[in-house]
Amino acid sequence: MANALPKFNPLKNIDKIKFIQVNGNSQYFPIIIKSFKERLEHLYGNQDKGIEKVKKSDDRICEVLFVNKSPVGLIVLKKELQNEYGISNSLELKTLFLINPEKNSGQGYGTLLIKRILIKAKKLKAQSIYCTCAQSNINSFLFIQKMDFTVHKIISKGDNKKEFVFKRNLK
Repeated sequence: MANALPKFNPLKNIDKIKFIQVNGNSQYFPIIIKSFKERLEHLYGNQDKGIEKVKKSDDRICEVLFVNKSPVGLIVLKKELQNEYGISNSLELKTLFLINPEKNSGQGYGTLLIKRILIKAKKLKAQSIYCTCAQSNINSFLFIQKMDFTVHKIISKGDNKKEFVFKRNLK
């Protein structure tokens, strides 16, 4: 093994990683509006309802991942454990994506977002985490599987469109 390459760590040059909770009163809320419109509308249609729910933060929390003071990704989670799709006591991941993915993909930020979700799920004593993903969202589909989520259910949406319910059990 003397010729083995050193393990690549894309996060080694990061000085500061910070998660900031965002709602309608936050100075960072415009990031949410812009990101939802740019990243989600072409896949899921109008995002005004989702943006409004994040703004109010009644049943969900939104956190933006900042690296070296720049926003690189965000997550939206339900505040309480859910019982849906035949899955009990599970944390629902509503949204996860990178901001400016052309620049931020492959840097380990998606993994940091998943680790943050795992921490939140364990604090709530969740048995699992679940999310849905449109069939047309190939990059998310592959990322979710890479993060140890498995397909729990497939929902037909008509016009040969499908939505996948992914689940990751917690130990």
